[in-house]
Amino acid sequence: MTNHVPIGFLGLSGRAIGVYRALLLNGHAKVRDIARACGCVRQLVYEALGELEGKGLVVRSPIGKNRYEYRPASPSILVDIAKQQTSAVESMMPKLMELYQSQVDVPTFRFYSGWNAIRSYWREFGEAKMTAEIVDETISATEDWYAADHTFMENFWEPNKLKKGVKTKLLASHGWVAEKQRERKHYEVRMLPKNKPFHGDITIYGDTVHYLALEKENQHMAVVVSAQIARSMHELFDIVWEAARMS
Repeated sequence: MTNHVPIGFLGLSGRAIGVYRALLLNGHAKVRDIARACGCVRQLVYEALGELEGKGLVVRSPIGKNRYEYRPASPSILVDIAKQQTSAVESMMPKLMELYQSQVDVPTFRFYSGWNAIRSYWREFGEAKMTAEIVDETISATEDWYAADHTFMENFWEPNKLKKGVKTKLLASHGWVAEKQRERKHYEVRMLPKNKPFHGDITIYGDTVHYLALEKENQHMAVVVSAQIARSMHELFDIVWEAARMS
């Protein structure tokens, strides 16, 4: 029988594990014999035996006045201990996950200035992040995009979305670009009110929100990654989307 039984995962101290192994090897023993086998003083053996008794892993039998002999309980008890620990962890899991998520969803923020930096970001994002499983939700003055870089839009952005099967729900300002997007099969387009001009672009994709200002001389983009913020923006988009359908 090996002297290296891997039971440390059950929450026992190293000393208690050593004492239990010694008892498994010897069958039964007095404290002095256990101390000799483990190479530690009796006081520490008593502490370990108390720990093992608390787990039901040791049985104590009297052999005289205030004198006892100890024998190991069946290792099958370890299965019950493991089940109890699993149950305890499962009961704590909702609270633990809540604490974990509160840290995981700390928003990250990035800022890009100039069209070259913005275009590089969108190329990387489009290639690495966009999939058919997530709908692209955008509120946009679409002509600003095309004014910034018509070639990028027609030669990469739209073909990449079409190739990946990415669906887009677009709330657009009135103009020729919005009409052009209506013709694309992967777009569903609704129009913003003519008397409420919108400048820039807000794109919500998964847990990422993009805010773009694409004026001719000042082109900036802020990117926020946060499931909580993205969820709020999805809800806001749905409100405007439904309002656009009614108009």
